[in-house]
Amino acid sequence: MERQTVKKAPVKKTPVKKTVVKKTVVKKTVVKKVAARATKASAKLENRAVPAGYVRPASVKRLLAERQTRQR
Repeated sequence: MERQTVKKAPVKKTPVKKTVVKKTVVKKTVVKKVAARATKASAKLENRAVPAGYVRPASVKRLLAERQTRQR
């Protein structure tokens, strides 16, 4: 008795569509607003609170300025 196998139809691969991202210029004020919102949300997730009138110390501002990689 011979063993018979069922041949499967070849599977057609669909081409992957590439997503095109349009680059736009964003104002500095918008970037700052988005960063502030993200920081506030992050603090809320970690059960921390950022006081409303909090101002960073000068030493922290200097440190962040030194660590900044992108300069325009």
